[in-house]
Amino acid sequence: MVRKPSKGRCGVEFDERRAIWKGFGDGLSQAFEMAVVPVLFALVGLVIDDRLGLTPVVTVTLAMVGLIGVFARAYYWYQAEAERADEGKPWARRA
Repeated sequence: MVRKPSKGRCGVEFDERRAIWKGFGDGLSQAFEMAVVPVLFALVGLVIDDRLGLTPVVTVTLAMVGLIGVFARAYYWYQAEAERADEGKPWARRA
């Protein structure tokens, strides 16, 4: 028995809906990561600055390290996802 793909109320295939919701989830988790990681790094820097009695040098430095790290991770993740999606496509063939 061959199972037919199910269509929802809006006529969209189940696999397409699942891909859309996965995209929403990935975007939300990436946005949360971009917001929280630099703040956590800055808080650690704030504690270190307070303990050492420094001006907010370590706070700003760690916040920037967190920000750069998050954006570098997002960039390389996107490149890997784009490469995976293009795998086997005619425009991705190398001569």
